[in-house]
Amino acid sequence: MNAERIFGAFLFAEDWQPWSPSEASSQFDVLAARGVNAVFTEAETYRDDLIEAAHHAGLSFIGGIACFSDHAHQNQVLEQRPELWPIDASGARRTPMEWYVGVTPTFEDYAAGRLALAERLVAQHALDGFVLDFIRWPINWELELRPGAVREPESSFDAHTLDRFQAETGMRLPSASPTPPRSLGGSALTPPRNG
Repeated sequence: MNAERIFGAFLFAEDWQPWSPSEASSQFDVLAARGVNAVFTEAETYRDDLIEAAHHAGLSFIGGIACFSDHAHQNQVLEQRPELWPIDASGARRTPMEWYVGVTPTFEDYAAGRLALAERLVAQHALDGFVLDFIRWPINWELELRPGAVREPESSFDAHTLDRFQAETGMRLPSASPTPPRSLGGSALTPPRNG
């Protein structure tokens, strides 16, 4: 099988969403003239007129969503649902790394909501592909896995995840297993105070 090589450009949604159709055509033509044959983006809403403009320029339009990260919304989901904040082995909330915190992936209702959004976007738009980004346990691999970098503790040791682990494996965890902090204290984006 001889597949075409992909030369892609990632476009942030806040850049392309306000484009007029003529601006989009112009931008996509510039990309195509430079050898780009696919644009990639992540968004929770898409514009069919811009997808069509990309196709007219000969570009594939690959959409996607962040599954277990809410960085595009400044982590508002963690403000609204603090139980989704990843908990480390000491029982403390995972420390934000720059823009990244992550979302604990074991909450079935949250995962189902992300899957429903992906299915709706794929069904409603003429996307040429769809990326499920941040579909992992919380880690900012770009920073944490660099040589010499300090790696954040593993997560998530929240009560919900530990209960699911025990239920699904039949294993009992030692009684000294960490528990989530008693008080989330302040803003969900501010780690709780120790003590």
